[in-house]
Amino acid sequence: MPAISEFKHTELESICGVLADTRSGLTGTEIGSILARLGIPDLMPTITKRQRLFEALAKRQAQTYSGNTVCAFIQEAMNPVRYTGNRVLFDSRRGCCRHQIKRCPIFYA
Repeated sequence: MPAISEFKHTELESICGVLADTRSGLTGTEIGSILARLGIPDLMPTITKRQRLFEALAKRQAQTYSGNTVCAFIQEAMNPVRYTGNRVLFDSRRGCCRHQIKRCPIFYA
C-alpha cells in the first residue's frame, strides 16, 4: 500500500472519539484485539478508550511517518462483518468518520 499522509492531530482525535465512544464505540477488549492484530503496542491499556486508542495510533503514525496504520485500524474497526444485524451503528460510525476515511485507499462503501 502506498504511504498515506499522516492524519492531523485533530483528525486523529475525531476518529478515536467516534470509534472509542463510551456509549456507541468499540469496547476496550475490541480495541485491544484490533491493536494486537495490527501489531500496534497498546501503550496505556488502563486509560480511557479514546485516549488509549489515540496514544497507540499517534505513536505508530509518528514512527512510520504515514497514516497507513490509522487507515488499517479504521478498516478493521469498520469491517461490515462486525455490524451484522446493526446497520444503524455502522452507518452512524461511518458517517462520523466519512471525511477521514476517504483518505484510506480500500474502504467499505
